[in-house]
Amino acid sequence: NANETLSTLQYANRARNIRNAPTRNVDATALELQRLRSLANVLKCELIKNRFSGVNPEVERQTDSEYTNEVGILNEELAMRDDVVSYMNLIDQKAAELVGSTANVT
Repeated sequence: NANETLSTLQYANRARNIRNAPTRNVDATALELQRLRSLANVLKCELIKNRFSGVNPEVERQTDSEYTNEVGILNEELAMRDDVVSYMNLIDQKAAELVGSTANVT
């Protein structure tokens, strides 16, 4: 009986020391798709800024931190211009055509 009690206490001590670390089930494909969509949005913003803002790319920025803070951020007024909207529609249309043409190849 003493052996059973000792065994039970040892088991309880081991069980008490178990630490579970919960992990989130993340689909790697969905995570990569989300990353690529975010990257596409940032690149669209940079494309619009470089093509339509009239900023001379030869001119250096004041600081690297200012440049880093501006990456992926688009001025709302610039985004609503008709020429920018039509250009982005053209890009989206071309991307859809490319997706359709690759679907036919496979």
